[in-house]
Amino acid sequence: MRLRDSLLLPRAALLVGVFLLIVAGSLGDYGSAERSPSLILPADYAFGIWGVIFIGTLVFAIYQALPSQAANPLLRPLRSPLSYAFASAGLWVHVLPLGIYPLSQAFLLSTMGASALAYARLEGTSLRSKSRERWMVQEPIGLFTGWITLATVAASTEALLLAGYDRVGLGPLLWALFWLVAITLLGAWVMFRVPASLGFPLALIWGLIAIAVQHYAQAPAVAWTAAGASIVLALVLAASGTRPKPS
Repeated sequence: MRLRDSLLLPRAALLVGVFLLIVAGSLGDYGSAERSPSLILPADYAFGIWGVIFIGTLVFAIYQALPSQAANPLLRPLRSPLSYAFASAGLWVHVLPLGIYPLSQAFLLSTMGASALAYARLEGTSLRSKSRERWMVQEPIGLFTGWITLATVAASTEALLLAGYDRVGLGPLLWALFWLVAITLLGAWVMFRVPASLGFPLALIWGLIAIAVQHYAQAPAVAWTAAGASIVLALVLAASGTRPKPS
């Protein structure tokens, strides 16, 4: 069996994963910041980023499925984790409204883990690259991973509050501030460790600004922290973009 033929199933699986992401995801319920007890959910308009993510992942799926890209060494280690991550993300938004929080969190955490694994495998690529692979591979994966990371933090905070963990001395405000600091540190570390995509930090910055917009009236501390976090990540992005391209 030729190598190209042996890679037919992984290529097809990724196409199926993207199909589930787009079809199931476009029909799903992502919740609403207006109805949530969490102070870290972004304004509802921010979820429009899914439209860009759908387009990017579709471009990536088609590109990796081309016969000429079957044995591409950059793509081969990405297919398995992303096939799962895309399909799981599409299904997660249908599990979320059921109110079974351990199940929805399991979906979301495993989605983030799989996408993070794929993103880590982009190490050695560069956001300074001008190749078509940057726009067809690096940026779609980065945008998806960045937004899923933010969604995991936001949804996890909401689940903890709904499960009653605001009774242990960490109310909505402290949970929000804690996670805003955590996601800023995580985002900065990832940007320096794997400076492969503008999409990853821009997804985080987009979400942080939307958090600031949503909560500036009722929770100014959250709004200012989110705004400050977006500025910090923008500065880190500028700094990481000046690093020499990995050899």
